[in-house]
Amino acid sequence: MFKREIKEEASNVYRFSEPAGNRLLNFYGIKEKKGWTLIDCGLPGSVELWVKEGVISGDINRLVITHGDADHLGSGAWLKESYPKLEVFCHPDDREHIENHSLMVKNRYDVARPSWGFGYPQKTLDILHGACGKDFMVDNTIREGDTFSISGDTWTVYHLPGHSPGHIGLLRDKDGIFIIGDAFLADGPPDCEDIASMPPTHEDISAYLQTIERVVGLGAELVLSGHWFPLKKDAFSELLNKSKQTVFRDIEIIVSFLREGEKSFEDILEELNKQVSTWGREENDHYLYAVNGYLKYLRANNKVYFTKNNKVKLV
Repeated sequence: MFKREIKEEASNVYRFSEPAGNRLLNFYGIKEKKGWTLIDCGLPGSVELWVKEGVISGDINRLVITHGDADHLGSGAWLKESYPKLEVFCHPDDREHIENHSLMVKNRYDVARPSWGFGYPQKTLDILHGACGKDFMVDNTIREGDTFSISGDTWTVYHLPGHSPGHIGLLRDKDGIFIIGDAFLADGPPDCEDIASMPPTHEDISAYLQTIERVVGLGAELVLSGHWFPLKKDAFSELLNKSKQTVFRDIEIIVSFLREGEKSFEDILEELNKQVSTWGREENDHYLYAVNGYLKYLRANNKVYFTKNNKVKLV
């Protein structure tokens, strides 16, 4: 089982970790002369507990949110209320969801329902909404190439879409420390035995594949993510390769399955889980993001079409 811990992974860069079910959840703090910059902030209560324990002390000056997901922004409202001078930053493409959690649940967590009539039960959607915490406002948006100067070091913003439209990462120029949130998901976030604990949740497949290719030459030396322990250069290359291989593996499974005849969204999701699952059945529905993305990707590449009775067929 994962444990709660804090560790300085590089000069002035701290990993705050806690168990989230059978997965690891990380956010990061960059120590400043007076206070902190946080990169993501976990679930509601995550940061508050570290503050109450005295591990995080002094001002929290900035919160940079890598993307709009509950486990990366859940403490945002508490931070805004507790630190009036705090500035919150995110990419403009995720801002609307970060500021309006009901909209995030509708557009992101329930993404497959409008097209396919498939989604989480309402109870699960309500839990996800609660995990976002209260709504809060973003102060500034950041884009590819923007920089932060923190304790004399330059951190450059990289746009890393695929898991979400406005996903970003931060690279410290002097030594290649790269904080990536959930930009790359391999075959799913691992459990404590390093086995995928749920399906991967990439959704925009073209953007995801392009993001994988473009980060190869960035010179990252140590990669800090939302659900993995720190990855050195070679391990990060393996993560990128597995992320790409997972996409093509899943697409091949879908295409082979469709050779049997037309299938529903739920048929395809069930077949993927049947063939690749290393997780409990209660995690199966999480494949809805990737399946939705795969089908849009295959249609855009003229490999499948959608029938009038809401099924999928090979061209």
